[in-house]
Amino acid sequence: MDAVSIVAASRPLRRASEVVAAWAGAWVGCKVAGAGGAMVGTAVSPGLGTASGAFLGCVVGGVGGYFGGETIAASVYDWAEGTVFSPVPEVLAP
Repeated sequence: MDAVSIVAASRPLRRASEVVAAWAGAWVGCKVAGAGGAMVGTAVSPGLGTASGAFLGCVVGGVGGYFGGETIAASVYDWAEGTVFSPVPEVLAP
């Protein structure tokens, strides 16, 4: 679905930036929230609690990371697109 959204977008470079950042955010969110969920699950019920806590944490963290990464990438892209960089004037070496 992300590949189709990039191809169909009116600004494909912006959409590609959003998708890449979204998947990076999903990976980080899954790792962090999954580890936290495993820790909580272990405290509640070692074994099954660890597995279910890690799974739920990973799902929640992944979804949150995806949408968070997508939003941040869109903001950064829009900021950078409107920024004008002036070249530094050349100076002769002494």
